[in-house]
Amino acid sequence: MKTQLRLFVRLLLLMAFAVAPLPPRTEASAGLFQPATADSFELLLEGIYEPVVRGPNLGLTQVNLDDGTYARTKIFRFAKLPGTTNQPVGNFYVNADITLCAYQLPGGTFAARFTDFTYENVEIGGQLYQVGTAELVILEGNGIYRSFVNGSIHMEFSTQVIDDVTFDEHCICFVHR
Repeated sequence: MKTQLRLFVRLLLLMAFAVAPLPPRTEASAGLFQPATADSFELLLEGIYEPVVRGPNLGLTQVNLDDGTYARTKIFRFAKLPGTTNQPVGNFYVNADITLCAYQLPGGTFAARFTDFTYENVEIGGQLYQVGTAELVILEGNGIYRSFVNGSIHMEFSTQVIDDVTFDEHCICFVHR
């Protein structure tokens, strides 16, 4: 019971962060999409995963979006990036066995490998959620993300399990050089 309460509180906090407004966009921040600090930025993965039928060429060698195992959801700005959170800025791709993923953003792309993936199933109001964390290492990148290679990503997620193949993602990604 104590574990379920802890997971429920974590789920509520994650959802609160996901809908929290960011500071308004200023003229100085209206330029190119780029990490606001030299070392880190944060993204929000949000939405229902859709299978990738024919993936775009991301210029990455570690992921093959056309192998039939990848699904896609949207990426939104979260923190330390210019702009607002109400419009998607890119796509997140992950393979079915949750070992590899790719981020497609303005200014470039990067691929990462999951090194740890821990979650618990939590039922809230008759809905099933997977609540947990993941650790990743950035394998390769291009464009403005080239310098993030060998960096890390920490994920905090609450994913609603709609059925065996449909998942509604709510995940904050903390990307570090």
